[in-house]
Amino acid sequence: GSTINWGGAEKPLPVDMVLISLCFGFSIATMVQCIGHISGGHINPAVTVAMICTRKISLAKSVFYIAAQCLGAIAGAGIVYLVTPRSVVGSLGVTSVHGDLSAGHGLLVELIITFQLVFTIFASCDSKRSDVTGSVALAIGLSVVIGHLFGINYTGASMNPARSFGPAVIMGKWEHHWVYWVGPIIGAVLAAALYEYIYCPDAELKQRFKEAFTKTSQQSKGKYIEVEDTRSQVETDDLLLKPGMIHVIDIEKGEDKKGRDP
Repeated sequence: GSTINWGGAEKPLPVDMVLISLCFGFSIATMVQCIGHISGGHINPAVTVAMICTRKISLAKSVFYIAAQCLGAIAGAGIVYLVTPRSVVGSLGVTSVHGDLSAGHGLLVELIITFQLVFTIFASCDSKRSDVTGSVALAIGLSVVIGHLFGINYTGASMNPARSFGPAVIMGKWEHHWVYWVGPIIGAVLAAALYEYIYCPDAELKQRFKEAFTKTSQQSKGKYIEVEDTRSQVETDDLLLKPGMIHVIDIEKGEDKKGRDP
């Protein structure tokens, strides 16, 4: 609703970026606070895909999550369409790449703003941290505000494939729609992987990395770990040449002897 231009097509009002950004950000913060303890409060297919890649949700459950997110987006866009006068409904907030930009530019922008959103989600919801004292939901909401303030003029600042999918279905506008799936999903997966496996891995994973790096450094310095299995020694002994194992055959002498035989 915040994307509707109430000036209509004849006297369009300037786009109020702050209004749109705060509306989306506080809406997300409110929803996360309300349903976070029930379902995790993903709301966003890109977030769900990131959770799959970090093994925080099963693939079977994620199918239902993404289906519910898309159906919810269609229902929400449909309700806004029904209650909005036709004279001002416009494009119903369908996200689109700026006319002076290519689809590749739009893809990069969506990747970046979704990256910062998902990184914030993983960092704020990390159960290993004991220093988080503020509101997790508000932190996530503010990251949505930041993404919108930066990206509205570029791509409409989707950060959420379902957010773009709902209005596109209602209005039948699909130009560059793939950008709003590929960009956010790549950004979300990169953010989740970096946080979960590089910046803040769990204790077990950190120990595995430590052992792997220790072995690598030892081998690079010329130190090797003894192998208890004796099969390698047996195989090596079999390859040793022992006296009497090699016989030299004189082919010419053999042919001469054959020629003299009656």
